[in-house]
Amino acid sequence: MAMARFNLIILITGLFILTTAVLANPLKNRADFFSTPDSSIVNSEQDHNLVISRLLSPNGDGVNDYWHIQGIDRFPENRVLIYNRWGDKVNVIKNYNNQSNRWDGKDEHNQLVPDGTYYYMLELTKERKSLNGWIYIIGG
Repeated sequence: MAMARFNLIILITGLFILTTAVLANPLKNRADFFSTPDSSIVNSEQDHNLVISRLLSPNGDGVNDYWHIQGIDRFPENRVLIYNRWGDKVNVIKNYNNQSNRWDGKDEHNQLVPDGTYYYMLELTKERKSLNGWIYIIGG
């Protein structure tokens, strides 16, 4: 199976540049790829002991129905911003905690977003640190 790697640069606020890789291959059989941190941001995540899921499938089957950030409980003062591929803000979640404040693939109007790649910025307020990366939504 051939894979192509493309670098995509998105300027979100003038202060942050987000780079990511997009793999052109069938995604439904690649759950292992999405559940493992990508090497391009693993250093930032490991500095804070965070494991950030790459796959969201909000279809009600109980598997990957919401975006999971393992270790976010150690940073209760945080803010997550979700953007679509055009840089439009999709959702903002303050004090993300994987329970009452979590992203289930819906926009600010409580509508499911279309399948595709979305970009996040996770701001750790007290640490004055921002982490960013991508999430793929499938089967919503």
